[in-house]
Amino acid sequence: MLTYFAIACSLLIIASLSACTSETDSAGGDTRTVLMMPFSQRLCDAETGMRRVLPTGFTPVAMAPGTSMIGFFTPNSGQSVAARIFTSEEDSQHWMTNITVDDTSEPCYIYGFMPVGAETTTDVSISLPGGMTSYRQGALMSIGNLKALSAKDPCVVVGVKKGSSLTAPIEDTDIRQGQFAYTFEAATRQEYVYMLFDHVMEALDVQMKVSSSYSLLRQIRLKELQIVPLTAKTVDATVHITATDDGTTPLTGSSPVAFSVKTAGEGEPVRLYKTAEGGDDCLLTTDYQQVGTCFAATNITRFRMAATYDVYDRAGNLIREGCSAENTFNLGVVATELKPGVKHHLLIEVNPTFLYVLSDPDLDNPTFTVTNN
Repeated sequence: MLTYFAIACSLLIIASLSACTSETDSAGGDTRTVLMMPFSQRLCDAETGMRRVLPTGFTPVAMAPGTSMIGFFTPNSGQSVAARIFTSEEDSQHWMTNITVDDTSEPCYIYGFMPVGAETTTDVSISLPGGMTSYRQGALMSIGNLKALSAKDPCVVVGVKKGSSLTAPIEDTDIRQGQFAYTFEAATRQEYVYMLFDHVMEALDVQMKVSSSYSLLRQIRLKELQIVPLTAKTVDATVHITATDDGTTPLTGSSPVAFSVKTAGEGEPVRLYKTAEGGDDCLLTTDYQQVGTCFAATNITRFRMAATYDVYDRAGNLIREGCSAENTFNLGVVATELKPGVKHHLLIEVNPTFLYVLSDPDLDNPTFTVTNN
């Protein structure tokens, strides 16, 4: 089944129009309320490599109330840009804005990206790639200054479709990936637009356990876990989008999403886990349990894990408080493929030496082994 992800963030929509909207509000145009309802493609488990083609089973992306998005509307000629701010409604299922529509005789071609804002980027634009003469055929999206590693999930629009209401099921529409045309109605003042999204980055799903031999003598209670990219702070991305008629993905070709390093060096840490105030720490057992998920550019493979934890004996007595550990790993060594939309299950086994187990005080920096199922 395809699922959706709770993405509490902003959205940038770039729409190519044939003289549909004004750069500024005009007295002769009609003011329309546009409600956009986002749906996200399921991340693909690395071990299966399967992606669904049709959107059956999608569920809405949940947006935090008050979240804003900015929309850019450009004619096919690309000579003017009309920008609008979109805000999320109380039900957190859609965004809304008002725009002025001058002409309903020509379709719009809608492209978009999320999230935008202070925590991500606002440097997004579209152009026509070589060989294309109209945005009806697709677009080349340039995304600048993305964090190389992020807690948020950058996505691009891969399909749009007119809806009839906020409550109409998406299954009742013939929405398809690869189709971007949208025509405003002449006799309505409120428009409903379904949008399908797909992922720009790959997901790192971190799961942890302790070795069975260590578990016989000690317990580890995880307090905080961070991951840091070691080779890039920010990256630029280009996304090649090609319109399709059969419902197949518009992100085609050998490298539909290409990354380049914008700012080299060690990036900002992303917190995967932190014990809630007043809550219980995460007790690591001999079974893998999910700790957190983050998103990485596919050209970044070297990372460092930094953990803070307490050590207890089997009777529950605190042996050492506030221990720390740092370990590095290369995703290119443990992963079978590096591409957008793939979810890597990083299975981390904490395996301290017996010197660490028996020493008093215990030794810092226990080793761990990373595999990818």
